[in-house]
Amino acid sequence: MVQLDENTRKQLRKLQRTDKDKKVFVKVTVLLMLDEGFSPEMIARSLGIEDSTLYRYQKDFNEKGAELLPRQSLCGLQRQAHPRK
Repeated sequence: MVQLDENTRKQLRKLQRTDKDKKVFVKVTVLLMLDEGFSPEMIARSLGIEDSTLYRYQKDFNEKGAELLPRQSLCGLQRQAHPRK
């Protein structure tokens, strides 16, 4: 499960529209769809990726937040999911 705050959601949607890298688009779309409550199986099938890839993206985001995305693509997006301790 991924829970995004409103600012992160807005930034990811902007990134989804503007970044030309397909891998970034897929990662962002996975996160947004998980946040919306879609099942992992449906997301993987819809995007044509393996379930294991989806779960890796989810795990990475939950552990690292936006740091998993390329720095030049972040457009000021801060890690919002889990602040560092």
